[in-house]
Amino acid sequence: MRIKDYLTPKTLVEAIELLKEHQRSARLIAGGTDVLVQAKRGFIKDVTLIDVSKLEALQGISVVDGDTLRIGAGVKLNEIYDSELVQEKAFIVSKATGWMGSVQIRNMGTIGGNVANASPSADMSPSLLVMGAVAVVAGPDGERKIPISKFFAGPGKTTMKTTEVLKEFLIPFAGKNVGLAYIKHSRRVVMDLATVNCAAKVVVDPETKIITDAAISLGAVAPTPVLLPEVAEQLKGTKADTEICLKASCLAVNTVSPIKDVRASKEYREEMVEVLVKNAVKEAYEDALKK
Repeated sequence: MRIKDYLTPKTLVEAIELLKEHQRSARLIAGGTDVLVQAKRGFIKDVTLIDVSKLEALQGISVVDGDTLRIGAGVKLNEIYDSELVQEKAFIVSKATGWMGSVQIRNMGTIGGNVANASPSADMSPSLLVMGAVAVVAGPDGERKIPISKFFAGPGKTTMKTTEVLKEFLIPFAGKNVGLAYIKHSRRVVMDLATVNCAAKVVVDPETKIITDAAISLGAVAPTPVLLPEVAEQLKGTKADTEICLKASCLAVNTVSPIKDVRASKEYREEMVEVLVKNAVKEAYEDALKK
């Protein structure tokens, strides 16, 4: 690794200008838990680090417009995990952070870094997908909003421009009669990347107990984290009993395209998709019935 320069902008505007000036070599850094590892392994060479960890515009957890949770891209993972506001309005996002690395990593790593790294197995991405989150990015031409479902372009690639900074996430409240679940399978129980991870959200009619809406997402089974609209559609109008959960999980297996790598074979991942989707739907449905 060779660091060409280390820059510390004081404002978001200054950070964007530095990105524009050094875009061939620039990499944003907040916690450094991804970028520095990549640099040390030689995946990034002659890098110009732009440290945005102190930018006020990237911090904070708040409510906007009365029904939306705002989380700054620079917010540390443990701050999200401990936030009562996140636990109340988007519990699945808080839960996902609890599966990530060690306490030390969560004290350094940020939500923006985890998502912008665009790893297919990232913990935050499936949860943000089922919540219908939106990423707000800022660049030379101002701010724009990118639905998380359109944010990922491939392994390590996003639809952000090289001169843009990921500023914040806007997450609609879970609302009433909504059940949520996040399940991660990895070789180790903690401090390991997901072999497969799954998030589920179901909306249940409190009188009939029937699912009126749903969202299912998976990570580590395709080049990007994915939503499974066909599975969600199949769940609508049901009570998510054992048979329905099994049908949903089988459909999920036929929808994804996992690869073989050092963590698992294609066949093993397909088996885990079936297990995780079945269990996540059941858990989310039971969670909704409690509310």
